[in-house]
Amino acid sequence: MTGGDPVALGLVKSLNRPGGNLTGVSLFNVALVPKQLELVSELVPKARVIAAIVNPDNPNTETEERELNAAAHAMGLVLHTLRASSENDVNVAFATIVQQGADAVIVSFDAFFLSHNDNRPVS
Repeated sequence: MTGGDPVALGLVKSLNRPGGNLTGVSLFNVALVPKQLELVSELVPKARVIAAIVNPDNPNTETEERELNAAAHAMGLVLHTLRASSENDVNVAFATIVQQGADAVIVSFDAFFLSHNDNRPVS
């Protein structure tokens, strides 16, 4: 098995106790979204406005946005979600982030963004 949310797909009963005889890997990371906001708050304690960039082509985006909004609301943060599925969209998203005065940015864990990750050290 590989793919999105195995619970929503009906493949397992829960992530904690899947049951059955299924082996595989799930790249379903939506459960980590609130932790991303907590980490941002720890790293940038004065951050009140957070921008999140998500890929609208990812089937988990709707759930991820819902989790981000709920976590941001619970933490008293303002969240601006921007959608990007091309390099041009990313450029527009970052220009919008600057205009909106975001204090921090979260980039969704998505194959599109990972494939455009440049791991060169910052100098």
